Amino acid sequence: MEKYRGKKKLIYDSQNVEYTLKKQILPDIRESKNLLDNLFRLENRALKLSDIILTCSNEDSYNFQQIYKMGYDKMILTPNGVDTELIKYVGFSEREQHKKKLGLVEHTRVVFIGSLHTPNVEAVEEIIKIAYQLPDIQFIVIGNVNLLFLNKIIPKNVILTGMLEEEEKKSIYAYADFAINPMKNGSGTNLKIAEYMASGLPIISTSVGARGYQIKDGSEIIISSLEEFPEKIKKLTANKLLQQSLSKHGRLIVEQNYSWDKIAENSLRQIKRYL
Repeated sequence: MEKYRGKKKLIYDSQNVEYTLKKQILPDIRESKNLLDNLFRLENRALKLSDIILTCSNEDSYNFQQIYKMGYDKMILTPNGVDTELIKYVGFSEREQHKKKLGLVEHTRVVFIGSLHTPNVEAVEEIIKIAYQLPDIQFIVIGNVNLLFLNKIIPKNVILTGMLEEEEKKSIYAYADFAINPMKNGSGTNLKIAEYMASGLPIISTSVGARGYQIKDGSEIIISSLEEFPEKIKKLTANKLLQQSLSKHGRLIVEQNYSWDKIAENSLRQIKRYL
């Protein structure tokens, strides 16, 4: 980047506070300290050299300010979003009809999606604990996060699909009752939250899992501690009206604030101020 300094405007598109994220997941050994020291210097240089910094959450902006002793003057909030034209909304009534057509009305089905990334692995570990407590709920885990669990003993009500084609994933999203996100760590934002909401899936998430999204607990999402997850899942399973409300309001908030066209329009308007 250095050779372009002063010749072009430099924009750093940040997806995480990398130093914070790696500090959470690296083991406490000497090699980790060396890696973190190098990462700190690299991230600091990228931030200081850039004319504009795109952050995907207010939490990330704040952490950059605290860790690297810099102001907010060149930070632009550019949240992660989804293409609401491509993601079909399946409302509560259509979801119930789809379940009946497939003969899937006897169990509540809860979905989680994740890549092979430490915070996702931790979330699946939590799902396994929850599944043992809720044997009548089926938990569907999508994504290559399953690779770390193939040779482990897991409860029968946890289904590891592995990687799926897009249409297969959409099919599960259309008949699942709701989605969960029991994350313990992370930086940036979880794109899965916006995808769940756009698809019409009600969500139960930890506050860490929902970080970066301006969504209201109780009306657009259910925020829960890990300890309360089993109870929250049971209550949402029994409350069809709440499922319907969360589905409708979740999709609406995505259309208003987290569709790529709205995000791009807002970000471009702010970037032009610096050009």
